[in-house]
Amino acid sequence: MRLTKAPNHRSTEVPNHRSTEVPNHRSTEVPNHRSTEVPNHRSTEVPNHRSTEVPNLRSTEVPNLRSSEVLIKTIDSLLREYYGVPKRSDFLQDPLDVLIGTILSQNTNDKNSWKAYRNLKDKYSSWEEVRQLERRALEEEIKVAGLGKQKSAAILEVLNDLFEKKGTLNLDHAHSMGDSEILDELTSYKGVGVKTASCVLLFSLRRNVCPVDTHVNRIVNRVGLVTSNQPEKTFKSLFGQIPEGLAHSFHSNLILLGREFCKPTNPDCSNCPLLPVCEFKEKNLSGDEKKYPHNNFLLLDNL
Repeated sequence: MRLTKAPNHRSTEVPNHRSTEVPNHRSTEVPNHRSTEVPNHRSTEVPNHRSTEVPNLRSTEVPNLRSSEVLIKTIDSLLREYYGVPKRSDFLQDPLDVLIGTILSQNTNDKNSWKAYRNLKDKYSSWEEVRQLERRALEEEIKVAGLGKQKSAAILEVLNDLFEKKGTLNLDHAHSMGDSEILDELTSYKGVGVKTASCVLLFSLRRNVCPVDTHVNRIVNRVGLVTSNQPEKTFKSLFGQIPEGLAHSFHSNLILLGREFCKPTNPDCSNCPLLPVCEFKEKNLSGDEKKYPHNNFLLLDNL
């Protein structure tokens, strides 16, 4: 793909290629990252996991950014000051693990999606065993994450499609591919959309790419960074624009901000750490000062 700014996509770090055979060594207790209580922040928008349409990243159109990297750096700095630097996994996570985890995380909280993910990893020795399950059996295993029918269908679709095209359930070859190449390949699999593919890039392959969900899309539009009502268009605008090394903290802290302050309705603008730079015209400034219990547990950093 031809981009106006070529991402640095060749990692010099030797990836820790974990086998698709899954060791049963992880606790079923949710890791305690600053808080043992995970807020049940459910998105009201059901993502389209099955979209195979990839944003046209070859476009030479200049993204509609209010400023260059200065605004992104300012936002990241304000969020780091408030939330801190998000903790990353100590090891490179398997790309297929992250892909499945992302599907499970849609439209639910991280506590429940983590339980569903652990149900699969602890009960089955490989994704091949999961692939052999009947859809209703898989739905039962992951029902705690909600939308069991849709998510079980999406998981089986991508596993079967990957096996049919590659003859194996392994995505380790993605480590040697460019960002745009990976997006093209992953979104070619049934059940994988741009958001899911970009999560693999960020959380498994450690690329400087910012996935855009409803939280991220809402916030970057409100602060005036982009003008787009569709997450995939916002992703296209941000692709290649995030200053090197900031994508993980930028994305992760925007998720936390969307859960606590910048909600779809009745946002708590009075206490929002991005108030100094926000251009949202319908600010809610009537709220009293509030302290939110930080819950920094994010599923995709803890697979």
